[in-house]
Amino acid sequence: MESIPQYPAQATSGNMAEGGVSPVKAKTRVKEEFPTDDSSSVKHGHHFRVQFRSAKEIYRIHCKRPQPLLEAIKSQLENEFIEKVKVTEEKIIIRLGEGAEASLLPTHFPCSCIDKDQLLIISTSTKAVECSNVRTDVEERNQYCVFKVENVGADNTKSKIKRIFRCTNIPVKFRSFRVYAKEGMTVLEAMKQDGRFVDDLNDFSLQDNEDNTLIKCTAPISKEMDNRCFRVRLPKDKQSKPAKKEVSHVNPEQQKSRRASNDSQSNEETQSVMELAQDEGISLRAAMEKTGVSDKQVNIQEIEEILRKQFKGLKELMQKRFPGQSLTEALRVSKEGFGKIQNSFSDFETLEELLNLGKSVCLLKIEERNSSFTMQGTGFVLFENFVLTNAHLFRPFFKQSNDWLDFIKITAEFNYEKTSKNEVEAKVFHQGTPAVTQIGDYTLDFVVLKLITETRMSETQQQTEPFSIPPGLLRKFGHLPEDGGACIIGHPAGGVKKIDLTSIIRKEQREQAVEQNLQDYESYLFTVYSIKQVIEKDPLANIHVTYNSFMYHGSSGSPVFDAHGRVFGLHSGGFSFGFPYEDHSVLEYAFPLLAIFEKLVSLLKDAGNTELLNRVNEEVKENVYLKSIMSKVLNEDEAPGETARDSPLGLEEQM
Repeated sequence: MESIPQYPAQATSGNMAEGGVSPVKAKTRVKEEFPTDDSSSVKHGHHFRVQFRSAKEIYRIHCKRPQPLLEAIKSQLENEFIEKVKVTEEKIIIRLGEGAEASLLPTHFPCSCIDKDQLLIISTSTKAVECSNVRTDVEERNQYCVFKVENVGADNTKSKIKRIFRCTNIPVKFRSFRVYAKEGMTVLEAMKQDGRFVDDLNDFSLQDNEDNTLIKCTAPISKEMDNRCFRVRLPKDKQSKPAKKEVSHVNPEQQKSRRASNDSQSNEETQSVMELAQDEGISLRAAMEKTGVSDKQVNIQEIEEILRKQFKGLKELMQKRFPGQSLTEALRVSKEGFGKIQNSFSDFETLEELLNLGKSVCLLKIEERNSSFTMQGTGFVLFENFVLTNAHLFRPFFKQSNDWLDFIKITAEFNYEKTSKNEVEAKVFHQGTPAVTQIGDYTLDFVVLKLITETRMSETQQQTEPFSIPPGLLRKFGHLPEDGGACIIGHPAGGVKKIDLTSIIRKEQREQAVEQNLQDYESYLFTVYSIKQVIEKDPLANIHVTYNSFMYHGSSGSPVFDAHGRVFGLHSGGFSFGFPYEDHSVLEYAFPLLAIFEKLVSLLKDAGNTELLNRVNEEVKENVYLKSIMSKVLNEDEAPGETARDSPLGLEEQM
């Protein structure tokens, strides 16, 4: 699972600001053009939006002439830029899009290549991201080819990114660099002009993500490259060439200078890791992996000292908000409670029933076609051939386009309980036109998917056999317990199926539970920011059920059971310690399934899907909780104007 909630509050637009454009005469020169239908005569005029990472305000930029992107922003947000950006231009990061699918733009990117109303987020790095002396004349969009270069190399170049990119530890999440060029330039000239690639990148090819064809760096830019995505591929002799060890005699002053340089480099790496961890609410280990920084490149002692200072501030906050509460007493009660939890699941009959119900749990893999990007999660059979999981698993794709289903492949693996996959049964979800049977809601973070169940490949992959779906868990839905034992079954880290026994944390004891965990691991707290979100800003705190668990990073969508075999929660998110304790967390949470069921019935009703409603009604006729909910929703008078909004997969985005 992710270490932060997957439904962050959307930046408010109430503070939109507008600026004026100074009347500056645009430069002109003779130029070659892409073949167009008299598009050069179109008058320049468009707008886009800008947000500084450290602020909530979103500004609208009106652009009346072609100009470099940073110049357009600074001309209208001069004071805001001075206040919020304290670094030189080569350390500025401009991000287009969000999450794992975001792209980074150079500061000199043509404003004309930004689509109407697109949002750009400005942040900074401690290291230079691009060369500072890049200057180009800016023209209209039809003069450019814009393509993407992924932040990883091609298959045989993945470990060589330091030979490709000027900065390999950029402290924001993104997937690709957007590069612009004019027709007639070579690929090499375009990459040199960009300024974000190393100076000695002179021999390479671009590998097309769609068909794996190669374009040599000496090849001219063509309009066919526009909007396509590539990876850099280095020649084999460069990859295998070992670095030469230099033997030299240096005096003490030179050695001292080198040590100082190394210390400075280490400080920059350390700061980059800390910035990424705090920005995304992830663990230090995850931040190190994302930035490509090794253990030897960061100053662990410096990080521990920073975190100790953060811990002190959080502890003071806790004591201020909850005076008189005894941590020792809370710890004693917690230990006694967990002993009771273990007893409640110790009966063989109870464990046998849970193992049987766990057969409905499956490992989900969501793969983007023509690239290696993959999301992993957990789901479970709802009824018939419908599977329930978290909607946030699909968010990186949903945000890209309305036809995102055409670009992904979704599979479910049942019975994945061994490291050998000989007994894995994999099925592909329906990927056709979005249908009402595939619906969900981002506020409650759920989506229902439909399995294709006609056939499956045998273990020999030589013939097809009937595929039998495990029984669904809809009939087992129960009310949300305030406390007591809980059992989570899922696939953490995309691995084999695991079971975690835990205890529910009452609402009034959540802050004590956080305090307890911080006390135990004071020296290794990765960031105080995420914890404060749990304490102060959780918008859905009143409906969440919380507990401690090791089930994260891939276990989103796992069912949560009580000691009676009823499933009451959809395991969805949490706040984890991460480095160096990857199996410890501060707090995990689930959404109540009765609330999810009520929303599901409401969506089906709004969509007029009587057929599926009747099938659901038949499935839940012996469940008193669900029967009552169906009766309430179906008998309600629909409020005027309240209908399900159309969107891919029927997902209602409440963010």
